[in-house]
Amino acid sequence: VVGTVEELIDVDALKVVRPAGADGMGLVERRGAAVPLLSLARLLERTAPQDAGGARGTKALIVRQRGEPVAFAVDRLLGQQEIVLRPLEDPLVRVPGVAGATDLGDGQPTLVLDLGALGAARAGRRMGAARSGGWAS
Repeated sequence: VVGTVEELIDVDALKVVRPAGADGMGLVERRGAAVPLLSLARLLERTAPQDAGGARGTKALIVRQRGEPVAFAVDRLLGQQEIVLRPLEDPLVRVPGVAGATDLGDGQPTLVLDLGALGAARAGRRMGAARSGGWAS
């Protein structure tokens, strides 16, 4: 689970080093260093209005994964709040990239994403596909 969001910036403000490919991952330059830019929509296998790195108004949520910055392209940020994270009750339910659940202030139950696990799962699929001679999407 990401404990701290370092920064939220407009993707338009970043220099694109490599546009997002079919896998939804690109590279952008931030403060002189190349940073992976992952499309959250693609990681969740949802259709995005436009590809990450190319959509006007897309935001980049900068977090740290294993000490390195990683950017997640999101359509918008609705807000920020402290929550009490509850694990999913059924031990047989293991959803990759889902840290648990919480209730929002209005009582609405909500799943909480684990951005680190989503990024790691994506990297694992890419590595596994590279070893088998193809790219996973």
